Amino acid sequence: MKKLGIGISPALLKENYKMHWYLPVLIFLGYFFTGIFPLIMNMESLGILPEENTYSRWPNYALNSLENENPFFIVGMVGAPLLIALIIFGYYHKQEKAFALVSQPYSRLKVFTTQIFTGLTMMAIPLILIGAIYMAFSGKIFHYIPAGTAEDSEAVAIEAVVTLARVIKWFVEDFIIMMFLRTHFFIRDFLGVIV
Repeated sequence: MKKLGIGISPALLKENYKMHWYLPVLIFLGYFFTGIFPLIMNMESLGILPEENTYSRWPNYALNSLENENPFFIVGMVGAPLLIALIIFGYYHKQEKAFALVSQPYSRLKVFTTQIFTGLTMMAIPLILIGAIYMAFSGKIFHYIPAGTAEDSEAVAIEAVVTLARVIKWFVEDFIIMMFLRTHFFIRDFLGVIV
């Protein structure tokens, strides 16, 4: 009975990381400079109780980023899977690369599953790192909400913006959205392999 050849090739995986190491770096830098860097630059206004007629937008910026309402994060969630799919599966469109890969002792299915695993890890690594950096802000960013009525205008409710639950929720949502888009591109590429 013939084996199916399903699995991940460590050698091919290593080669993918050597050739495309810049993809997770670009994704990380995109998320860092649109989500974390503005918070670092405005650390002095993150946890200070706003005085009358002043407003600090940075706690709301952090909250919007963790709720996936930051427009730059939305572009990243859509752009990262597309970029990874186009580059990792780009060897199908280059004759010399396709011949070199076909001449290796790997089945098409093993090559495909290795490429899928490469893409998923290249999306997960930057998200894990950004989540860890967000956790460094845990307990440092507060959202002040006016509580009560007009007579009780002095009272405020203090809510921590960055919590473990919010960071985990952000990671899971981002990864699921990226995986869904990535799966769409995988299906398209898989059909290209079959034909």
